[in-house]
Amino acid sequence: MKRILYYAWITLTMSSCVTGMQRQRGSKATPEAEVASSYYRQGGQEPEAMRDDEASKDLPEPRKKVFVFHFWNDTPIQSDELGSYTADLIRKQLYESGDILIPSESTEMPDTKQFVSGSKVKVAQLVREGRKQGAAMIAIGRITNAQYRHKGEDIGILRQAKSSMLVEIEMKIFDVGSGREIFSSTHKGQAQSKSFIALEESSTTPDYKVELAKEAIKEAVVPFAGEIVANASKLQWNGRVIRIAGQKVFINSGRASGVMPGDILRVLTVGEDLYEPGSDSYIGRSEGKLKGTLEVREYVGEDGAVATVHSGGQFQEGDTVRLY
Repeated sequence: MKRILYYAWITLTMSSCVTGMQRQRGSKATPEAEVASSYYRQGGQEPEAMRDDEASKDLPEPRKKVFVFHFWNDTPIQSDELGSYTADLIRKQLYESGDILIPSESTEMPDTKQFVSGSKVKVAQLVREGRKQGAAMIAIGRITNAQYRHKGEDIGILRQAKSSMLVEIEMKIFDVGSGREIFSSTHKGQAQSKSFIALEESSTTPDYKVELAKEAIKEAVVPFAGEIVANASKLQWNGRVIRIAGQKVFINSGRASGVMPGDILRVLTVGEDLYEPGSDSYIGRSEGKLKGTLEVREYVGEDGAVATVHSGGQFQEGDTVRLY
C-alpha cells in the first residue's frame, strides 16, 4: 500500500510540474493575441476568454514588433508617394499574417534615405531609431530601378498604345537587439497596359507612369512580407522596461504582444555598442548582464504590462526583458 501511495504522489507531482512549465516558444500567434486597434483593423470586439480546455495548450512566444520604414524611391520616376506606397503594401501583408506586430497608424515612419550614405547603411543610427521605437526588427528598402516602355501606332485618330513598367526593389532587415543586418533580398515586378487614345501624350504623363509603377510594385513586394515573418521567427523575443514606480515595473509589451500575467521575465542590462577600433565602423551590440527576474501581474493599455520583482533588483528604464 505504501508503494502505491508513493507512485500516486510521484504522478501528481509530475503533473503539477508540467502544468507550471513556461510557455513553449516558436508557436504561431493565436487569435487571442490580436487587438482591434492594430494597423489595418477598423473596429471589432475584444476576443473572448479562452475556455478551460484551451488554457492548457502550449502558449506561443510573444509576437515581435517590426517596423517597415518608407522605402527610398531611387528611380527617374520622381514621386514621393511610391516609397510610402511600397512600405504600406508590405505592412498590410504583415498585418494579415497575424504573426507579428506592426505600429499603429498614427506612428510616423522615417524614410530609408535618412539612413543611407552612398552605398552604406548607417547601421548605428538605424538601430538607435529602432530601439527608440521599441522595435525588434526594422525593414528598410529602395526602389532601385523603374524601366518604362511605350509604343503607340502612328496611323489613325484613335491609336492603340502599349505601355509596360518593370521595377526592381531591394529590402534589408536588421535585428535591433544585436544591431546587425540579418537578411537582404531583391525582387522584380512588371505591369502592362493597353489602351486606345486620341492623343499619344496622354499615356506618357508623369501621373500615368506613377500609376503603372504602382501596379508593378504590387507584384514585386509579394515575397517581402513572408521573408520578414520567417526572419522574425528566428529571433528571440525582447521587451523593454519603460518605467519604474515603487514596486511596479512597467514594460512595453502586453496584451497585443501576447505577454501574459504570470509570465516570468529575465531582466538584462542594455548591451554595449561595439565599433571597429580606430574607425566609426559599427560592429553590433554586446549581450547584456542578467540583473534578476520579474513576474507579470496585469495589462496596461493596449500593449503594456506591469510586473513586480521576482528576484534580483536595481532595475532601470531601458533594461531588456526576455521570457524566462
